[in-house]
Amino acid sequence: MGKLTKSDHVRLDELGAELNILKLGAPSAIRSVLAEFRVLAELESMLCMSPVERTTGWGLERFECVNFANDTKFRQLSVAFLERAPRRFGWFDPIRPEPAQRNVVLDLDDLVTREELERSPGYAEVLAPLRLQGTHQIRALICDGASLLGWFGAFHPERADERQQELMIAMIPAMRRRLSIERQLDAAAMTAAALETTLEQLGVPAFIVSATGRVFDANQVGKTLLEARRAEVTTALRDALAQRPSQIQFEVTRFRQHGAEDHWLAILRVRAVDVRVVRAISGAVSRFQLTVRQREVLELLLRGETNANIATALAITERAVEQHVSAMLDRAEVDNRSALIALVLLG
Repeated sequence: MGKLTKSDHVRLDELGAELNILKLGAPSAIRSVLAEFRVLAELESMLCMSPVERTTGWGLERFECVNFANDTKFRQLSVAFLERAPRRFGWFDPIRPEPAQRNVVLDLDDLVTREELERSPGYAEVLAPLRLQGTHQIRALICDGASLLGWFGAFHPERADERQQELMIAMIPAMRRRLSIERQLDAAAMTAAALETTLEQLGVPAFIVSATGRVFDANQVGKTLLEARRAEVTTALRDALAQRPSQIQFEVTRFRQHGAEDHWLAILRVRAVDVRVVRAISGAVSRFQLTVRQREVLELLLRGETNANIATALAITERAVEQHVSAMLDRAEVDNRSALIALVLLG
């Protein structure tokens, strides 16, 4: 990169190092790096955004802008435009950008004529209201393989000179690493939330365990069961992983992970072992003096049914189901249905 000085390279290394630092709970470093890079490259305004496809149109996963006349208005107009935008907009495909546009620095004037730009919806809905219609867009579509991670670029009164282009090219690898890491973290958080929701919906004790039987997580009823009989449950989990018989039977499913320790989903075999369910219910009926209707509600609770499904199955109202559950909680002297299920299954 002939136009870059030793000082430029030092500053680029510093910005790259800043992007490599992850601070949990802190704002993304991308915005501050954009501000510093803008000064280094002597560009008017900087933007990094990540469009994302939704069921109702396009949305924004990320929108970091620096030194625009009205950052808030820019974001609002961009969101409104994207909600109605077609599959392909801005002269690229956000789902799978054209190979010639991936991880390279381009001036929009090299892709489209000014006449075409002025006829585009983005010109009328975003650029003109923000008085950006006369600027040059110098941008890179930062991609991981064929997948777009983010639009990274500048709005500048003139074409970028050779030094400015070389600086932007030099920033692409560091920006790609940071955007890729942030996307993986977002996906991990979403996956964890989905897993937690799924575990709770099972309605029976469920655990995430390592290959050695160490419990990493559990749904609420599983935690209650673990607190009551930790030694017995952990022994049963190890037996299940080793495919040995046990008094408490778990069905285990391996998580498919690459380059990480094996983990397993262990679910108490309630549905498959109807005899155990019948025994548990019979014991609860005797211990807590349950009515016939309460017994029916309890059986469906043990099978993971919701109040709505129980009401439908028994041809009663959801309010009636709630009253029966409350009565059983009182008689069992527990605070919630997870504790009730665990207590019943323990016998």
